[in-house]
Amino acid sequence: MDMTLTCRHNVCRCPIVTVTLKDATNSTELRVIYDAKQVISGLHTPFVKDPQLSQAIISNNWEKAREAKNTVEETQRSLVRERESKGETWIPKHFIVTHSNEDGWKCSPIQKWVPDAPIITI
Repeated sequence: MDMTLTCRHNVCRCPIVTVTLKDATNSTELRVIYDAKQVISGLHTPFVKDPQLSQAIISNNWEKAREAKNTVEETQRSLVRERESKGETWIPKHFIVTHSNEDGWKCSPIQKWVPDAPIITI
């Protein structure tokens, strides 16, 4: 089988990529094995919970960004303390993190259309 990497417009600079396989015995049959447009269609723009932090970073106001970051972190710490006091365990919404001696750390998405991503530690 031959593998080709093409964009949907057949222009090499196009960011939307489709990977197809062509059977060497049947030159007319192409099988799509990866379609970036389909994969990214389920992604949503992240919701910014603290617009002050984002605005401070964009405007290069590092003191204000540091203060806003500290406020966000303190809020997160407070939520952790609250969960711990109730005996609740935090469960990620979008991924599962596991560790084994053979594979090391692994981050697996809960949604099946998102490919696994390795966690690299230095």
